[in-house]
Amino acid sequence: MCSAKKKILLLGGSGYIGSKIHNYYKDKWAYDVKNISTSDLDLRLYKSVDKLSSLYDESTTIIFLAAVKRQRSDSLNSFSDNLLIATNICHSLLKKKVGYLIYL
Repeated sequence: MCSAKKKILLLGGSGYIGSKIHNYYKDKWAYDVKNISTSDLDLRLYKSVDKLSSLYDESTTIIFLAAVKRQRSDSLNSFSDNLLIATNICHSLLKKKVGYLIYL
């Protein structure tokens, strides 16, 4: 009897760590890995909350790697953007349950 694939949603999967995690799991038969980057969904925007909620269910593991890198002398802007990303992910999780959330 074949069991369903485990679902992994990588938020920020195009970065260094995310790409390594994606490459590790993408060829494993037991996993269905979806990689979301800023070009797919800008998590700084509140309007992204509903779209994010549509990408997972109670059996999904979300790996939260999404972050805006600090550029030279704009650490407050980077901090604010990263706070918006985390806040919007929390809003999404309040709307819909997820299996697991791993925050790296």
